[in-house]
Amino acid sequence: MVVATDVTTHVEARLQLEAAEQRFRMISDNIAQLAWMANAEGSIFGITNVGLILLAQH
Repeated sequence: MVVATDVTTHVEARLQLEAAEQRFRMISDNIAQLAWMANAEGSIFGITNVGLILLAQH
């Protein structure tokens, strides 16, 4: 007995997500603005390079 599962849609969705994440990282790494991301509890999990530079100065 052979069982096969077509994972084409899953692979395409993963590739699209990876491409979108790469574009987001490129934009956020190159903007000259302070920006950050935080979860609902307020914990920061993402910050732009400008934000890191400003934090390092204090």
